[in-house]
Amino acid sequence: MENSNTWFIEGSSKARLVTHTPDPEAMMGYIARVTSKDQSNPNVKGLLKYCSKHGHWSVFEQASMTVEVVTPLAIAVQLLRHRSFTFQQFSGRYEDQQEMLKHTADLTSYGNLFYMPEEAREQDPKNRQNSLPASDPELTDAMWATMSTSYMVAQQCYNDLLARGIAKEIARFVLPQGVFSRLYVTGNCRSFLHYIRVRDDEGVAQYEHCELARAIKSVFTNTFPTVSEAVFDAELPTLEKENEELRTELEVLKAIQRGKL
Repeated sequence: MENSNTWFIEGSSKARLVTHTPDPEAMMGYIARVTSKDQSNPNVKGLLKYCSKHGHWSVFEQASMTVEVVTPLAIAVQLLRHRSFTFQQFSGRYEDQQEMLKHTADLTSYGNLFYMPEEAREQDPKNRQNSLPASDPELTDAMWATMSTSYMVAQQCYNDLLARGIAKEIARFVLPQGVFSRLYVTGNCRSFLHYIRVRDDEGVAQYEHCELARAIKSVFTNTFPTVSEAVFDAELPTLEKENEELRTELEVLKAIQRGKL
């Protein structure tokens, strides 16, 4: 089976559709009308919007999709906490980590094997689950140098262990959390709605996980366009507007620090 679906890329991560329930929104509408005299009514747009508006979320458990993602291991660990999903993940026990090179060329990386942030962020002193753009522009260069050295040594040690005949399941212990991983994620529409809501939330979720959530959201909106319009557009005047204002402020701060403003 070849997957030729489009990748949606967001910085550290990317996602693409693998498969979904046939005509998923029509299926949810059909099942939602289980007590209706006209269950075969093909007009489901208004029905799904009504169900979303009034919190009839069980309807959205009746269709599912599978998404392929590539993301840093540290973010994959967070993704695995969403237990309403089911997962299949690349295993370093059975395959050389170099296999990931086939999937990472379009991501922000060091040697296409490890994630490399585009710029440094400092710990938010008031919020331990948030980070802020570095106040010193030179800190990014220092971060790149340190992380590059660490990644280079880790890769050399990994390759050396394999060359000595050490099992891959042991050699992988020297690899850092920045190494890329690949997963298949399967869940119903409701599970993806919940995931996107809680993970595409800068200042609460880690920035790199926001990137993954946005890539998955792009897949979701293509697969469930009516549901996406009903849920995400309804939230736009509040949550998304606030997030957009915050992103604009952050971009201004970054530009000031780089001496462009």
